[in-house]
Amino acid sequence: MPSDATPDPYADPLVFGPRLQILRTRKGLTREQLGGLVGRSGSWVKGIETGRLKTPKLEVTLRIATSESPGRTPWNAPALAPRTGRCRWTRPGRCAGP
Repeated sequence: MPSDATPDPYADPLVFGPRLQILRTRKGLTREQLGGLVGRSGSWVKGIETGRLKTPKLEVTLRIATSESPGRTPWNAPALAPRTGRCRWTRPGRCAGP
């Protein structure tokens, strides 16, 4: 578990909502911003995060995963290539190196 006591969303067995909240806050997005990126409201995002609403359908989940706001990378962006610090995109979510 990280030193700030928030669970690791990749290692800990979390349900979708809390995992979404952790990743959203780590990206520095508000609920309204994330909702706007996927065509929903901030209250919809809150409902998903708190478990009031069910996990969204795959289509919406994929939109969340591939959404990006200006100046930010997609949620599923790979780390920079270690050799050059650059990454060449071949397909969404795939880095082919320099």
